[in-house]
Amino acid sequence: MEVTLKTEVEAGASGFSVTGGGNEGIFIKKVLKESPASKIFSLREGDQLLSATIFFDNIKYEDALKILQYSEPYRVQFSLKRKIAGKEELEHIHSTAHYKKERINYRSRIKSQSCVRVEKHSLASQHFLLLLSIH
Repeated sequence: MEVTLKTEVEAGASGFSVTGGGNEGIFIKKVLKESPASKIFSLREGDQLLSATIFFDNIKYEDALKILQYSEPYRVQFSLKRKIAGKEELEHIHSTAHYKKERINYRSRIKSQSCVRVEKHSLASQHFLLLLSIH
């Protein structure tokens, strides 16, 4: 049986090493016993690292730039806060989200059902975050 876990948001993810890469995926190779990786994040040897969220509040410009440059060839999802000028811009955002949903529905005829579900979930999460920021 496999489960997907999300850890708490904490600083100082240290005390572990990884292995793998490419199509194989990234896996936790070793975890030091009394490290933050073990105590705070509950990492275990053999866990597959699916994604990592790095928060940009209080980050140095140079560090943010490096992270963004290194992530360029990979799939990325952004969480954004945006000031909205008025109702027209809000309607534009909603219509853009609707357009993306239509593109996903079109792709559903081509891709497997599980891939489409993941994409819809991602879009719904982004849309939900946007709505929370507006209200």
